[in-house]
Amino acid sequence: KQATTHINVTSEEVARTTGEQREQWLEAGRKEINNLTSKRSEVHKVGALEPINPTERDRLKSRATIDGYQYIELPAKVVWTIKPDKFKCRIVACGNQTQDIYGRTSTTDLDTQMLRFILSWGASSIDHKMASLDITAAFLNAELPPGRVVVLRPPSILYRLGLIPQGFCWRVHRAIYGLREAPSLWQDERTSEMTKVKFKVQGETAKVIVSQVHQSLCMIVKERDLIDNPDISQYGITKRVEPTKILAMIGIYVDDYLTVGQPETVEKFLSYLTQLSYLLQVVCL
Repeated sequence: KQATTHINVTSEEVARTTGEQREQWLEAGRKEINNLTSKRSEVHKVGALEPINPTERDRLKSRATIDGYQYIELPAKVVWTIKPDKFKCRIVACGNQTQDIYGRTSTTDLDTQMLRFILSWGASSIDHKMASLDITAAFLNAELPPGRVVVLRPPSILYRLGLIPQGFCWRVHRAIYGLREAPSLWQDERTSEMTKVKFKVQGETAKVIVSQVHQSLCMIVKERDLIDNPDISQYGITKRVEPTKILAMIGIYVDDYLTVGQPETVEKFLSYLTQLSYLLQVVCL
């Protein structure tokens, strides 16, 4: 479907456009730059990318050397796409241009076997409800670890279109798309945030726990049902609660969440997430 409805356009083709089509591309570019440079919540002091001029870049590089930080400068690429309902601009880092990475590059996401398990569990009760949700620009919620300074050089087309001042570049503060470690950083962020989730179900406190065998699988349980000293020496979905006490299950694939379980639990969980700084698209099935 995407192959027939999503048309990729080169930067040269965008540069040659005029009139209404030109304005549509400019608006797509402004929207993407604003999304990357704006604060996503009050917790963040700056956006995922912080615009800096050449003098500030040189100062940043010198300071990184003095502080003993690793300094990495990468080119960026812009992908232009015509979708059925809009013109889309996506700016990504060319992480393939360097071997320097921070931490892991691999992630644990929902696989076919685990998806079948969740769906099978969901179908075990006629009363279960299913809902999916998507986190917009998920990677931008994950902070870059300390000890490294990453600078991104914008593609020349953005200067030519007047979308950014000539000579400006960006300091990277969060897991911008294209960094080789970005998926892993997002996985750590989402796992950390999920373990903080608490809300009321049936008048009692419920929380999210992560499976010991698969970090893409989470379970919603009542706090009072948690086992204080679980024996986790043997494999299993979880040893922290009895299987019959699980209210709902959550399967995660990158930024897509599939939640299955008791209707009230699923609804309360979705309600809780929509109050966070993450911008979500929720579909109940």
